[in-house]
Amino acid sequence: MVTLLSAAICLPAAYAFARMSFPGRNILFFSFLAGHAFPKFGLLIAIAAIFLQLNLIGTFWGVVLIQLVGTLLFMIWIPVAAFQSVDRRMEEAARDVGASPLRVFWSITLPQAGPTIAAALLLSFVGTFYETEGAWLIGAPGIRTTPVLMISFINNQMVVQYGAVLSVILWVPSFIALMFARRVIGGGAFARGFGG
Repeated sequence: MVTLLSAAICLPAAYAFARMSFPGRNILFFSFLAGHAFPKFGLLIAIAAIFLQLNLIGTFWGVVLIQLVGTLLFMIWIPVAAFQSVDRRMEEAARDVGASPLRVFWSITLPQAGPTIAAALLLSFVGTFYETEGAWLIGAPGIRTTPVLMISFINNQMVVQYGAVLSVILWVPSFIALMFARRVIGGGAFARGFGG
C-alpha cells in the first residue's frame, strides 16, 4: 500500500521537478531530504504527537502515513534523475511527426525512465517492508507489521535459534524481489535508465 501510494503521489511530482520551472522549486526539492537530515526517532516522536491529535495512533492509515515519509527521498530524487536523463531529442522527434504528449510520454519517456523508476519502487518496497521504528511507535498496540511482530517474538524467546530462523524469513522477501527485478528488468536496462 505504501509503495503504491508513494508512486501515485511522488512520480508526478518527480516529473514536475525534472521538467518544469516554478517558484520555490529548489527549496521544495531539497526539503524532501529533511526526513533523512535529522535523527529519525526524534522526527517520529514529533510526528507521533501530531498523529495523536488526529487519532491516527494505532491505525492502519497512521502506519501507512508514517512509512510514506520514509519513501519520499527514494521516490522523488531517483525518478527526477531518470526523467532528466531521457533524451529530449527523441521526444521532440516524436512530437514533430504528430505524436500527442501522452503518446510521447508512454512510448518515449516512460520506457527510458522505467528501469530507474522500477529501482526506486523496489527500494521503497524493501525499505517499508523492514521499517520498524515508525510502525512500532505509530501502530502499537493494534497494528503490527511483520518485522515488528518478529522482533517481539524474538524478544520473548529464550532460544537463540529463533532469531536466526526469523532473520532468514525476513531476508526471503527482499531476495525474491531483487531476483524478480533482475530477471524482468536486467542490468543493462538499469544502466540505460541511469543514462549509462
